[in-house]
Amino acid sequence: ESEQKLVYGSQVLAFNHDGQKLSEIGLAGGAEITLIRQKGPLLLTSSSKGAKLWNSITGHCICTLAGHSRPARSAVFSGDGTMILTACVDGTAKLWNASTGDCI
Repeated sequence: ESEQKLVYGSQVLAFNHDGQKLSEIGLAGGAEITLIRQKGPLLLTSSSKGAKLWNSITGHCICTLAGHSRPARSAVFSGDGTMILTACVDGTAKLWNASTGDCI
């Protein structure tokens, strides 16, 4: 099996180790990363599999911003970094607490 990685700059955010596949963290074959935003140590990705918040230092996925009925294809931090706005392909938008990942 080939190695799979999610890389941001020189930081490997996720990879298949200990038998874990990237599909288990929401990145399957053919998943398309469409957006990466950074606010301090936090990275926000939006892809065909939805939006995720990552720790750019450890490379761990902090949370998946789940709640849209279809993929969230766009995500941005608020100016102060305390909130995240996601937009779904169905035209809906959601506001999230960046610290907890809870939908507001």
